[in-house]
Amino acid sequence: MFSIDERRAPARVTDDEDVTRADALRHVAAKVSARGDIGGLFEGVLDEAFVLFGADRAGLWMYEPEASTPLTLAASRGLDEVITTAIAALPGNARTGGMRALREGRVVVLDRAMRGTTPALRHVYRELGMEAICYVPLVFGTETLGLLVLYHSERHDWTAEEQALARAFGDQMAIAIGSARLADSGRTLASRLTSIAELAGRLGHLQDLDGIAWAIVAEARRLIDHDSIRVYRVDHESGTCEPIAFQG
Repeated sequence: MFSIDERRAPARVTDDEDVTRADALRHVAAKVSARGDIGGLFEGVLDEAFVLFGADRAGLWMYEPEASTPLTLAASRGLDEVITTAIAALPGNARTGGMRALREGRVVVLDRAMRGTTPALRHVYRELGMEAICYVPLVFGTETLGLLVLYHSERHDWTAEEQALARAFGDQMAIAIGSARLADSGRTLASRLTSIAELAGRLGHLQDLDGIAWAIVAEARRLIDHDSIRVYRVDHESGTCEPIAFQG
């Protein structure tokens, strides 16, 4: 555990400071949510995390609980490749602070001893001079979307109040990311419906099978991502199936 340094010991949080933090979180949420694209949103999360918590390094990973290696790096600041590579290779049942934060849905903090992680990661963190690490799960409703990790190269005492602030920040960022994903999904659906309507209009003016088949091939990529496509003409009487339009 850290020794107590009175010069840096945090003072008791006052009601005025709570109000300031609440205002800061609302400001951050509004600012980050204003990012127009999901990539910019990820970068905004890290920008504001640096301002609020004074981190030296930070990483934001997206979380897919059903994947064998569930963490995928979305954005980072100052992280060495050895860290990002090691975390990307972690299985979901890894005994690390980050995976525990995801499984338990709470903020987890490691001090300079780094006892709550794997021996391999502990060695990496010590080699890089990490003094404290804070893992913040991003939870949107009942779904865990990702993990924000804040690294300090100098001693940083994560008090209960600051951990609560980190959790509130994580919740706000999860709402922003979840809302952005829903909006993006809505835009994608609207685009697909438009493509279907346009395709139906084109097909309505075509009379020959070959023209119809090639129109389907031309429009299909706007509807569903694919590597190859075939349109077949089926003759039930002869029992044959002949490709008449294709790509890839």
